[in-house]
Amino acid sequence: MRPLSAFFDVFKAHYGIISAAFLMMVFSVFGQSIFIGIFLDDIQSALNINNSALGSIYAAGTLTSAAILIWSGKLLDQWPLRRFILFTLCGLALGCFAMAFAFHPFILFIAFILLRQFGQGLMTLSGTTTVNRYIENGRGRAQSIVQTGLPIHAAIFPFLGVIILHSVGFQNSWLIYGGFILIVLVPLFWKILGNHERKTHAAWLQREDEARINNPLSGLTDEWTRRRVLK
Repeated sequence: MRPLSAFFDVFKAHYGIISAAFLMMVFSVFGQSIFIGIFLDDIQSALNINNSALGSIYAAGTLTSAAILIWSGKLLDQWPLRRFILFTLCGLALGCFAMAFAFHPFILFIAFILLRQFGQGLMTLSGTTTVNRYIENGRGRAQSIVQTGLPIHAAIFPFLGVIILHSVGFQNSWLIYGGFILIVLVPLFWKILGNHERKTHAAWLQREDEARINNPLSGLTDEWTRRRVLK
């Protein structure tokens, strides 16, 4: 069993990436079923639909989001990380605003797609992939730290969501969440990842170049297409 100091050491060495990835896991909660579930009664009342219809809309939104993720996830390999996180947060905020004004089944369907795509999908994908890509030594310990964001958000946010819901109502709750993402999370992540391209990403590119020099055949597997991965 690893001593606790080993976890502190890996966090100290990679605190920026680990902090960002941990927060991605925590705030993916806005697109998670455990959080959306506390609003089901209010959604049914607003749209005057039954459980079966609501479940069908949610399932359709989730499946559509999963299909889109096959293409949207590739952007994480093509865009700078900070730009990708900004894109993801803005999409998640848009999903919150769509949920606030979801007084028609089609708008609810769009809201579910956005929340599941950018929250449950791209936020968790970003957190896991970021650690696996940029941390070489202590990757497992870093990943275990990051993954604690999931039980933390499950323990805290549904409770807070119920309090906010009972205090300000369904629509205002989601307006608050969207505003929180834009006003608080966007600047926070922009700050945390401020030196990422210049330091962490540059160091990773250097390691990749050294690996290609030491093993020229590695260049043959640089580009993994979807067909190649499935094969």
